[in-house]
Amino acid sequence: MTPDPHMVNRLGFEAWADNMIVNAIEDMAGSGRPDLDVDEGDVVLVIRSDGKEANATVRAYVAGQGWQYHDRTIKLKEGRP
Repeated sequence: MTPDPHMVNRLGFEAWADNMIVNAIEDMAGSGRPDLDVDEGDVVLVIRSDGKEANATVRAYVAGQGWQYHDRTIKLKEGRP
């Protein structure tokens, strides 16, 4: 899950991280899990949800840029994790 520096440069780190967050929340919706922790060394994704909002943090090492961080709060639809 190491970020591709070319993709991050093209999209920007925040857009790349938002994409990771959205994909993870969509995966969580089918599982019924309210929280997610992924630590793959170069990328850490943490999502906490109370059923109304999901708070997500992405921390990733991007070659040539070092460690980057992005936080996002997302309002969820009823019945989502």
